[in-house]
Amino acid sequence: MGAVFEGGEELSKISFTPGFADIEAEALQRLQTLSEVLKDRPSLRLEISGHVDPAEDYEGLKLAKLQNKVKAQKLADDAKKGIASGAITDMTLTPEEYSKYLEIAYKKETFDKPKNAIGLAKSLPNAEMEQLILAHTVITDDDLQLLAENRASAARNWLIEKGEISSERIFVVGSDETEDSDQKKGSWAEFSLK
Repeated sequence: MGAVFEGGEELSKISFTPGFADIEAEALQRLQTLSEVLKDRPSLRLEISGHVDPAEDYEGLKLAKLQNKVKAQKLADDAKKGIASGAITDMTLTPEEYSKYLEIAYKKETFDKPKNAIGLAKSLPNAEMEQLILAHTVITDDDLQLLAENRASAARNWLIEKGEISSERIFVVGSDETEDSDQKKGSWAEFSLK
């Protein structure tokens, strides 16, 4: 990409928080610049590949799953009340809501929970409930591969919807996960102009 325009190295990829596929502020600036380059050069096509760091994304994905479990409880609660909440990824919770829905999510977990003196599940602080849920959350290679794909798709969707680039010019390509090169590992999406 550096051969096409100045500063190309900085635009060749965007980073993500480990375990997540949400576009962040720094990535937004790069995507905006990249969309302008694509608009100025209509003959160019863009390939996007998503990547994961097996160690960092493993733990980050556990946290992402925990957050989604908690948000799913609010979504279910809102649905019972007839309130349309939208997507889980767009949902934010107040600290009070988080505590309430974390407890509900914790109670629904099927692992053995600490018991009190009379044999009932003990009431625990948020941090302990989180730790127990995280300890019992299983992450598979398929989960990591899906995260890599979601990162590439998030970048593609942003470029099409907000960058106003034609979908026929942007392709999500799989990354070569068999390659053990440290350069291919990371919590990011990589761009290649064709």
